[in-house]
Order: sequence, then structure tokens, then C-alpha cells
Amino acid sequence: MRILLCPSMNCADFNYLKDEIIALDEAGCDVFHIDIMDGCYMPAVSMGYHDFCCVRNNTAKPVDVHLYVNNPFPLIHIFASAGADIIYIQADSPVVVASAINQVRAAGCKPGLGINYGTSIEYVQDLLYMVDYAILVTAPHVKPRKFATHCWDKVEKLLEYRQNTPFNIILDG
Repeated sequence: MRILLCPSMNCADFNYLKDEIIALDEAGCDVFHIDIMDGCYMPAVSMGYHDFCCVRNNTAKPVDVHLYVNNPFPLIHIFASAGADIIYIQADSPVVVASAINQVRAAGCKPGLGINYGTSIEYVQDLLYMVDYAILVTAPHVKPRKFATHCWDKVEKLLEYRQNTPFNIILDG
């Protein structure tokens, strides 16, 4: 199993975003991770299209987009067209998640499934065969962000499902 370093660009100093991208790239990060939050799916608002473009324009490495939004459909094409490599759809998003996953693949990106620390793996099991990545959010998005230790059980269940359905497992948080 290969371990990848995927720094969250939400932690970057936005006064020096380009410099931080170049420094992370030179330090050997594998994938740049970008959370897109609309303030509706969850109360936070985070990075947007122009932030994504800054990252994409300053690295040749893969860039993923984690859509923490109520309606991912209009954003899938926008970020795919701008060069996203992986797009995550939240499993508990209030849309037909399977349709959104299919749209991600049709747009030429690798689809991923976002799983919150409070969502059961059994709830998402029927979607795992459709994706290339499953990202497990292991901490709440409130400070202090502490690892939810019950997520180790979720990781074990994902590893079991992966025996029959190949997908990569990413831990977030």
C-alpha cells in the first residue's frame, strides 16, 4: 500500500498561495487537496474557483476537489474544465449521488466519494464500486479538529470492501 501526501490547501497562507504551492510541490507532496464549501451543506465557506486555478496553474501534480456543497452538479463541469484530476462528491449530499459520480467520470475526472466521520460505511457501500477514491473525513470541521478514533473501524471496513472493489482510501483530518 502506497501512502500519499495530500496537503489541504485550506491550511495555506492565502497571502502567499503561489509560494506555498511551489514549496509543497518541491517538498514532494503527491496531490493538492482543495475543499470547496458553499456555506449551505456545512456552515463554512472555503476555497473557490480562483483559488483552485491558482493551485492548478502552479503545479503539474494532481489536484483534487472535495465538494462540500448541496448541489455539486453545476460545479463538476466547472472544476473538470479547469483541470481537476479527482472530484469528490459527499455521500450524504442531498442529490442523487450516483448521478453526480457518473457526471464526474463523464467529465473526464476520477470520481471520489466523501464520507463524513459520522456516516456509516454500510450507508455508502453500494456506491464504492463506482468510484476510484473514498475520502474519509476523520475529524469535525470545527476547532479544535481532533481525530475521531472510531474512524479506525471505518478504515477497516473500507479495507474489507476494497478487497472486492478496487478504490483508493484517503484519510482527511
